[in-house]
Amino acid sequence: MPNVVFTEPAQYDLLDIEYYIFVDLCNSQAAQRISDGILNASEKLSEYPLTHPLVNDDFLRQNLF
Repeated sequence: MPNVVFTEPAQYDLLDIEYYIFVDLCNSQAAQRISDGILNASEKLSEYPLTHPLVNDDFLRQNLF
């Protein structure tokens, strides 16, 4: 089964999102729910990798490999 790997910048982005919702919006439940949703979606992607294309952008797709 393929693994989904979060890059270091993506990990920081997820933390920033969680922090913003938790601190700036004062909504701890939403922060947890959003983080859990992102992580759950990534787990599903590892189980079913063909449900979403690797890259939607034509330029990025051409320069990916």
